[in-house]
Amino acid sequence: MMSGRMDDVQMEHALKLSSKGYLHAALERFQNLLHSSTLTQSAQSLVYDEIGKILVQKNQFAEARQAFATATTMAADLDHQAKCQIHLAMTFHAQGDYDRAYRLLIEIENRFGPELFSARRGVLFNNLASIQWVTQFYRDAVQTMLQSLEYFERAGVNHYNSRLYYNLGVCYSDLREFDKAEMYIRKALLHADDEGQLFSYIALSRMYLGSGNYDLSIEYAMRSVPLFDKVPQTVEPLKTAYMCRILGELAGHRGDLRLAQQLMEKAELQFGLAGQWRDFTDARNRINEWRQAGLPKDAKPGDTTMMKRFLLIIEARNTQEFICSKFAEFIDTRVMYTGELADRLGLSADDKAHLITAARLADYGLTALDPDVVSAPRRSDSALRQYQQHPLLSAEMLRELSLPEEIYALIESHHERLDGTGYPRRSRAGLEDPAEVGSAQRHEGPEAAAISRDTLESHDTLVNRDTLELSQFILQLSDAYADAVVLRQKSHCATLEELRTQQTAFDPRVMAEFERLFQAE
Repeated sequence: MMSGRMDDVQMEHALKLSSKGYLHAALERFQNLLHSSTLTQSAQSLVYDEIGKILVQKNQFAEARQAFATATTMAADLDHQAKCQIHLAMTFHAQGDYDRAYRLLIEIENRFGPELFSARRGVLFNNLASIQWVTQFYRDAVQTMLQSLEYFERAGVNHYNSRLYYNLGVCYSDLREFDKAEMYIRKALLHADDEGQLFSYIALSRMYLGSGNYDLSIEYAMRSVPLFDKVPQTVEPLKTAYMCRILGELAGHRGDLRLAQQLMEKAELQFGLAGQWRDFTDARNRINEWRQAGLPKDAKPGDTTMMKRFLLIIEARNTQEFICSKFAEFIDTRVMYTGELADRLGLSADDKAHLITAARLADYGLTALDPDVVSAPRRSDSALRQYQQHPLLSAEMLRELSLPEEIYALIESHHERLDGTGYPRRSRAGLEDPAEVGSAQRHEGPEAAAISRDTLESHDTLVNRDTLELSQFILQLSDAYADAVVLRQKSHCATLEELRTQQTAFDPRVMAEFERLFQAE
C-alpha cells in the first residue's frame, strides 16, 4: 500500500512528465495513482483533471469530458471546481460545440464569478473571449480579453499575457484596426515559444495581407514555415488551414491562379474536416470567385517557390494522416521525442531541424501502397516485401522537394536496426559502406533499390558521418517508441521493457538518454 508521501512523489513526477509533453508516460502514472488507497478525494479530482487535459491533447474528447466531469464532482473547493468545469467547457470548444461551451462558461461566471480567485477569473474570461472571436463577435471578444488581462494583473500573473496579446491582435485585425493589431501581436512575440511564434507570424502575415502589404505578408508567411514541423498538428490543425488560405491569396496576387486554387482548396478541405463552416464558406466563395472572374487586377507575377514547396509538404503530411485515425498522433509523438533527444545529445540547430523534418515525412511512401498492405503487411511474403520498401519509396516521392540529402538518408534508414534486423537493407549501422550496401541489395533482390555509391560519397562530403549516424539512431528509437504507444497502444512501461529486450537493435547512448527522459529528478 502506498503512503501519502509516496502519492505526493508520484503526483509530482507525473505532473513534470505532463508539463514536458511526455503524454503517454504521464497518463500511465496518473492512472496508476487512481489505484492508491491513500489518495484523498481532492487529490483524485486533480488526477482526473490532469488525465482529461492529456486526453484532449490526444483528441480523445469523449473520455476527456468524462474525466473532467468526474474531477468536478470530486473537487474539494470552489476554485478547483470552476477550473475543472472550464476545462470541460473548452473540450466542447475543441470539438466545435461553441454554444455549449459558451453556456457552460457563462454558468460558471454567474454561479461563482465574484468568489473566484482573480487568476481563475482571468482564465474564464480569456476562454469566453476565444468563443466570442470564433463566432465573429469581435468587439465583444476585445472587451472580454481586456477584462481577462485586468484580472491577471490583479493576481500578479503574467504567463498568460503572450497568448492574450496574440488574441487581442487577431481580434483587432478582424476589426481592421491594423495599428492596434500589430502592436498586440508584436507584444505577444516578445515572450512567445515556438508555438506562439508560429501563431504570431501567421497572424502578422494575415494582417498585412488584409491591409494590402503583400511583401510583408509574404515575409512573415516565410518566417512561419520552418516552425510548422515543431508544433504538434493534433493540437492546432487549423493553423495549417489558415496558412494555406493566406498563401492562396498571396499566390493569387503573384499571378499563379492554379497554385492559388490548390492552396485554397486545401484550406477549404481542412476547414471542413474541422467543422469550421464560416471559414469553409469563405474559402469556397474565394475559389468560385477566381473561377468566374480570374485573378485580381492588381496581380503581379512573382516568385511562388516557397508557396509551392509548402503545399507539397502539407500534402505529404496530410496524406500520411489518412493512413489510420491515430497516425497524426503517432507522427507528433515521433517528432516530439526526436526533438527532445536531439537537444539532449547535442545536435546543432540545423541537424535537429533536418531530423524533425524527416520524422514528419518518413512514412509518406505508405500512401502509395495498397491499403491492405499497409494495414496487414504480414498477410503474405509479397505484402511484407512491399511494406518494407516504404522508407525508400518515401524518399523517392519527396525528391521533388529538393530537401537536404541528409533528410533523405534519415528517411531511408528510419526502420533499420543496429544489429541488422531492420529494413529495407538490414543495415548494421545507420550509414552503410557502398560494398556492404551492394551485399544487402544482392541479398534482398532487385526490388530493394539500394542507395548509390555516388549518394553515399556526397553524404560523406556534405555532412558529418557521426552526426548523421547519431540522428539516424535517434529517429529509429523514437519511431519504435511512438509505434508501440500510439499505433499498437501498448503502455509506456511495457514499451520501455520491450525496447530493453531489443537492446542490440538500438544505439546504447540513445537508449540510455531516452530512459533518462522519464526518470524523476
